[in-house]
Amino acid sequence: MIGENLKFLVVEGYGKASRDELVAGGMSPASDLYRQMLLSLAPNSTVDIVTPADADARLPSGVELKSYDGVAMTGSNLSVTDSDNPAVLSQISLQQEVFRQRGCRVSEVAGHCRSGQLPQAERLMSTPKVVKWDLGARFV
Repeated sequence: MIGENLKFLVVEGYGKASRDELVAGGMSPASDLYRQMLLSLAPNSTVDIVTPADADARLPSGVELKSYDGVAMTGSNLSVTDSDNPAVLSQISLQQEVFRQRGCRVSEVAGHCRSGQLPQAERLMSTPKVVKWDLGARFV
């Protein structure tokens, strides 16, 4: 097991409708699987889940991104090249804020599939439409 009493944030990449489809098909949302895995490795830890693809996504009250010992990002059925999709833009903005607050480098990111795409999203898009959302109300 790894260190005890750690605090993790899991960033769920699927939007609510997609999570509901997974559950209806007998599957678990990716964030639940990540939570189970993290708690199996560090049982006395705290695992919060945030869903930036949802318009009402918020961090737990009074919590800052820099307070987490680690941030894990799940896969998603969304594409970072869908530059008009607010759910995509929100996820890109959240990851940028994680990098800013935690002083991370792209090489320090671990995630599933699409997570590696998010830091490069501005470069991948055909037109630079990534919006610097005001994260103060949502994710700071």
